[in-house]
Amino acid sequence: MIELLLHNPLLLLFVVIGIGYPLGRVRVAGSSLGVAAVLFVGIAIGALHPDLKLPEIIYLLGLVLFVYTIGLSSGPSFFRSFGPRGLKSNLLVLGMLALGLGLTLAAQRVLGLRPTLAGGLFAGSLTNTPALAAELEFLKLRAPHDAQALADPVVGYSISYPLGVIGVLLAIALTQRLWKVDYRAEAERTREPGSVNQPLETRVVKVLRAPDEPLGALMQRLGWDVVFGRHQRGSELDIADLSTRLQPGDLVTVVGPAQELDEVTAGLGEVSQEPLAHDRSVLDYRRIFVSNPEVVGRRLAELEAPGPLQRGGHPVAARRRGHARPGGHRARAGRPAPRAHPARQARRGQPLSRRLVPRHQ
Repeated sequence: MIELLLHNPLLLLFVVIGIGYPLGRVRVAGSSLGVAAVLFVGIAIGALHPDLKLPEIIYLLGLVLFVYTIGLSSGPSFFRSFGPRGLKSNLLVLGMLALGLGLTLAAQRVLGLRPTLAGGLFAGSLTNTPALAAELEFLKLRAPHDAQALADPVVGYSISYPLGVIGVLLAIALTQRLWKVDYRAEAERTREPGSVNQPLETRVVKVLRAPDEPLGALMQRLGWDVVFGRHQRGSELDIADLSTRLQPGDLVTVVGPAQELDEVTAGLGEVSQEPLAHDRSVLDYRRIFVSNPEVVGRRLAELEAPGPLQRGGHPVAARRRGHARPGGHRARAGRPAPRAHPARQARRGQPLSRRLVPRHQ
């Protein structure tokens, strides 16, 4: 088998990926290695024979793609991180780098390590592959024929990288136990938008007990963390908002966690099997991907929306990377419910998430 891999470097590449990727998806105590498992498998297979290695072009191509995609995803936020909000984060990163450098220099002096090996240890402890590449390129220019110097950074990186990954996982698990961290309980207390990863459901409720107050006051008084959508009274179909007053016999769609929906149903009436959300003859909806960096991180109510939104638009159910949350925040006094633009604004690509809008006949 080793002879086959020695003569087929591309087969070696796909064997490492094919073994490492599934292993990275295995969760142990709630944690998984992810794509880092591919590197661990590569280190293990590379230890079987000193000549088991890939052509340099594959290594360079992988590094270029890695740096390029990281730049695309993190480039805009990198420059924004120099603002007041990112000052603490940047200081934390600088402190972490300084601590890692100090520990590496101390280990080099105490253990008598070669500088090239210590450089690889430093890059691996931070799981920084571009730093390893920079060190290798530097050594190729200064000592192109020194095989030991060129091998040292890779060896040091291979030793410290697993500790850099597993050590972080162990440190997080240890601090969680020592400080008894309960993320779900904290998220429930803070109630920040999107902080609680709860699956959302949609339910049609038939109103049997009409309240004598509008929905906004009712939601504030009872603390309902839901979004009311379509509202049907007789043959008329509209969108419920904070000023809507329900009457017996009305049908209304409600979006929220199952527990909240149970409370709303008990307070208003009973569950209806009417497929109200499927009727798009009068009302329609749009799913819009948020890509405008000027609105990322802002609440929907803070957006400088055009007139139709300010004159009484419609509720929005926001979704963040696969996890939805009704409206992005709770409807409380002084915090208006998020609203959507009419259909013509949705077609212009306004940066909201999901909206119910009137269909123009």
